[in-house]
Amino acid sequence: MVLVAESNQVFQITFNRPEKLNALTPQVYQELEKAVSKFKESSARICILRGAGNKAFISGADIEHYIGIKKNEYLNFMEYGHEVMKLIRTTPKPFIAAINGYALGGGLEIALNCDLIVASDSSKLGLPEALLGLLPGGGGTQLLPRLIGRVRANDLIMRGRFLSALEAFEYGFISQVLSSDKFDEELELYINQVLKHGPLAQGLLKKLVYEGLDLPLDKAIKLETQVTSDLIESKDGVEGVSAFMEKRKPNFNKL
Repeated sequence: MVLVAESNQVFQITFNRPEKLNALTPQVYQELEKAVSKFKESSARICILRGAGNKAFISGADIEHYIGIKKNEYLNFMEYGHEVMKLIRTTPKPFIAAINGYALGGGLEIALNCDLIVASDSSKLGLPEALLGLLPGGGGTQLLPRLIGRVRANDLIMRGRFLSALEAFEYGFISQVLSSDKFDEELELYINQVLKHGPLAQGLLKKLVYEGLDLPLDKAIKLETQVTSDLIESKDGVEGVSAFMEKRKPNFNKL
């Protein structure tokens, strides 16, 4: 259900249920947790999340799993999913959600927990749970308003709207729109741009963003000062400054 591969510092996690549009089940979350843990301990610098096929990243939860489900079962499913998402947010390496097709419900919520989101120009993104008389339970009601504002998030959820990749880009919750015809090629270019920069700085950026957003501004600025000052004597910082002065590209990979 979840495939992993590693090559050239890039760790790839693929949701592999194309016959179900890569829909989520408890087993998928279990396999995702194992995959993320494996990436965390690996030497790979970036993790790419994507869906098998070209129709969906993840179409949401497998609704067959909901038939006859009891509240406690559903609660456990949601809480376990949150633990997996927390592991993504707290791993000090970048996660990129590469969406090609549908990213709905829990699929979009997984993407929202990643550090960067790219999507093909044919993708559709949304949180349509209210169409089933439900609500997003994987962080959507909290993450999306923080990214695009309360009114736009309410509109998206209350009307069950599907956004195009361009609309999502204009809303500000995806970072780049890729061509459907050249998706893999443009994704590789995007990944290489991220790989050019210091891995320690990228990991610490996650700490600053996630912790700083929950702090008053003066305390957040103090956190930034403390964290960024550590970088100046770090191996990445020394290499980056030396490379600049020597008019060469920094080689963070050798460190």
